[in-house]
Order: sequence, then structure tokens, then C-alpha cells
Amino acid sequence: LVLKSQLYSLVSDATLVDRELEQKQKSCSCRVFKASIGSDDYVICATEHAIAAARLEMENCLELSDEAKTWNKLKKNDVRKLFDSFISNILEKHSSVFVTNSFLREVLAFEKNKEANLDDCVSLLMHSGLLVHRDLETYWLAMPGCGTFFSHCLKGRNELLRILKKQPHKELSQESLLKKTLRTSSL
Repeated sequence: LVLKSQLYSLVSDATLVDRELEQKQKSCSCRVFKASIGSDDYVICATEHAIAAARLEMENCLELSDEAKTWNKLKKNDVRKLFDSFISNILEKHSSVFVTNSFLREVLAFEKNKEANLDDCVSLLMHSGLLVHRDLETYWLAMPGCGTFFSHCLKGRNELLRILKKQPHKELSQESLLKKTLRTSSL
């Protein structure tokens, strides 16, 4: 996972970054997700990593479906169909960073299965961390656990900056930094 802002800071030509990223998105070799850390940043990852994360979430949901969960009204077979459909129709083919209700209804529809309605499907995908509510009609695509990871990174970075600001010359050796334990981040 890499933040788009990190790429901008590494490459001097932001237009080149945008052009290359758009090309990779159209070829579906990489996925771009909205970072759920309260910023306007985006997370970039290889499509195969996004698919692997979605499959892992599917396995977690299948394990949890044995237990009584109020958010999960879908049967195991429907959960498997939902995730397979999400992976094949959205992660592998859809290049946008968000999806609409109508698009979800179109690509996640089960053949004549009235038990699995769109609300249950969206609820499960949101609970799995694959969708984040954007507004009334749209959802951001997301990477499961990505928001928590970047939140801990930002907290850790801020704490390191506070430690350095307290030093007389605003610097500290790498060895000394590595010995410090961070209170606000688990990384």
C-alpha cells in the first residue's frame, strides 16, 4: 500500500504520476481506494493484493456466518457468490474509486434469489471493509484495515515529530529513536 501523496513527494512531476496511475487503473493492474483517514488522499495497491484482501475477508465472513450475526442475513453460498461477484465485476474490471447503488444492484444481483437483497449485500461489504459510505447513492471502494493502518502510521509520525521537537537540536540518532516506545501508535 502506498499513499498517492507519497508518490507525489517522491516524483517531481505530479502530472506524470497521474498519467501513469490512470493508465494502470484503466488496465486494472492497480487499484486506487479512498483513504479513510480523514484526508483527501488515496491509497494505491496492486489489483492482486486487493483481490487477496477481499478473498481473506470472504473467508472471515464464512467463518463468522456459523455464528449468529445480526448484520449477516446471507447464507454461506450467497456470501461466496457476493464476494466472487464483487471481485470479478468490481475489483478486476471497474476502474473508478467509487460505485453507485445502481451499479452495485446491476453487478451484484443474484439469479432470481430474492433472499439476498442489495441492502444485506452492501451491509456485509461495508462490514468487511470493502465499501465505505460516501453519500446517499454512492460508496467508496476501500481496502480492509487500511484506514486503521494509516491512522496508526500518522499517529506514530506525529509522536516522533513531538519527540524530535523536544530535543535541544531537533535531532536524535536512529538508535535512540528505535529504543523509544510510542504511546499513540501500535506500530
